[in-house]
Amino acid sequence: MYDLAIIGAGPAGSTAGRRAGKLGLKTLIIEKEEFPRYKPCGGALSEQAMSYLDFTVPSHLHEKEVYGARVHYEDQVIEKHKEYRIATLVTRSVLDNYMLSKAKEVNVKINMGEKVNNCEEEEKYVVVNSTKDIYKAKFVIIAEGAHGKLKKIVRNRIKKNEFGICMVTEIEEINKNIDQYIFNAIDIHLGVVDLGYGWIFPHDNYYSVGVGGITKSMPQTKKVIKNFLQANGFTSSGCNLRGHLIPVGGIKRKLSSSRIILCGDAAGLVDFFCGEGIAYAIRSGQIAVLN
Repeated sequence: MYDLAIIGAGPAGSTAGRRAGKLGLKTLIIEKEEFPRYKPCGGALSEQAMSYLDFTVPSHLHEKEVYGARVHYEDQVIEKHKEYRIATLVTRSVLDNYMLSKAKEVNVKINMGEKVNNCEEEEKYVVVNSTKDIYKAKFVIIAEGAHGKLKKIVRNRIKKNEFGICMVTEIEEINKNIDQYIFNAIDIHLGVVDLGYGWIFPHDNYYSVGVGGITKSMPQTKKVIKNFLQANGFTSSGCNLRGHLIPVGGIKRKLSSSRIILCGDAAGLVDFFCGEGIAYAIRSGQIAVLN
């Protein structure tokens, strides 16, 4: 019998696990993937997100620092910079693996490569059925992201308009050329899709290039990103295009039952304007443990 079982080891799950472990709770994290794993994401980690952590993200994870933004709309371009850092750019597979290691520090048990098929709420505990075993926990946190289906246990009805879609690829480039293109800033392109935008984020020897918006405004997502790549001097030939869902923020949702609570993308917690979700994942994971 565990005090807490956490399903998903992304930022929400790992920070929930770390908080639980520090509180002395017997905690199990179950993750369907083996870390480090590829995560489609622009990789912008905001100062707000980092402020919630009880540890410092090491300098070698900071690939580029962000002090401003270059914003495009039709034939207009505005670039503004602050005197202080507003975000840093990271590779998500590396960041997520590091954050999970911080949960390991506090004696949280972590099962990788194990998918949870269902959770059954009993009067005094929850039965967690996975592809490898059956567990019991007094409480369960579902932090499996936007793609997971377990949130239906708490939220019976999920509407199509509650999701957006992004598609992203990585374009290799040497840092010298990247710094000449854009330095200490991110590149945002408005008007690429309705209720969405395109981005070009500078990383260590590669660009993260992507588009995102409301699902109904992007019925041909691959065509949109290929056009965006071409318009900005990139070729889509040989690119590994990866798509992923993001929840639409600002929608009231049921987030918990008597012994199960959702957090992060599974709870639909993202910034409605830009779709940023890491800060919400971290903070909701911490709050879920305290409640």
